[in-house]
Amino acid sequence: MKRKLITLALLLGAPLLIQKIRAQAVATGVSGLYGTGFTTSGTAITQGTTSASAAWSVTGDIANGVSASKFLGTSYVVLGSVVSGDNFVANQSSGSWITAPGATANVGSYPANDSTGANQGGIYLPGEGTSYASNGSGGYYQEGVYVYTLTFTITGTGTAGQAVSNFKLNLTTTADDTFSVYINPTTSAGIPTSTAAYTSSGTYDPMSSTNLSIAYNSSSAPFVLGTNKLEMVVDNTANVVGASSDNQTTGSGLLVYDLNATVPEVLPWVPAAGAVLAYAARLWFRRRRPRCEAAHALKAGLSA
Repeated sequence: MKRKLITLALLLGAPLLIQKIRAQAVATGVSGLYGTGFTTSGTAITQGTTSASAAWSVTGDIANGVSASKFLGTSYVVLGSVVSGDNFVANQSSGSWITAPGATANVGSYPANDSTGANQGGIYLPGEGTSYASNGSGGYYQEGVYVYTLTFTITGTGTAGQAVSNFKLNLTTTADDTFSVYINPTTSAGIPTSTAAYTSSGTYDPMSSTNLSIAYNSSSAPFVLGTNKLEMVVDNTANVVGASSDNQTTGSGLLVYDLNATVPEVLPWVPAAGAVLAYAARLWFRRRRPRCEAAHALKAGLSA
């Protein structure tokens, strides 16, 4: 009986092992990874303009503490003169500064100035503070939050929607002011509500970049086979903590470059091990068969 169980285990071990591996999604490639300021075909967008095929769009916004829905749409590329004039991290060959549609070229009160010089490559948007209230004289305690989204596709073996643990997203990024990175988050009114893969410090620092490598994590980076979303939430705090009575717009934007993926080979020994196990099982069974037949013949002779 013991020998039969061993034989059965050897014979079934390899197929079951291979079946288990095949049941898991395995990433083999990726498409759609473009830095900010590019179209979905990889073409750089002209400064001060947008494109209907811009790879990055603003999919969520908050102005005056409530969802404004007026700063949504394809992102605008910031003018290079604004970038250099504010001493921001310079535009790169793989990414340029972008901002939300509706950003103005000049500082002004919000909402009175929300259309003056809009969409001309400026970066001024509602911001400051963390709660909403009227100050009784037309000004507001403000918060400006803008969600920039890039959709990309992970290819491989498996079923669309299955988790892929052998995937890592690499990027270099900075923002005006602070930012958080989300992978396929749950959202409410366009604002991510799940766990962030990364959150910058509370210090205003668009003059330096952060290099990130985001590996699969079931809660904060749940990459899946098929369509995925990289969401960058930029909080336009202007270094203000708590509510502010200043109703002036302030600069806000995002820069993402050197965006790529690492798809390492996963368990390359498994197929080979499965084949060896199957061969060993077959060889062992064939060697045991003559012995079993001899034993049966001896037993039959003794009982005759």
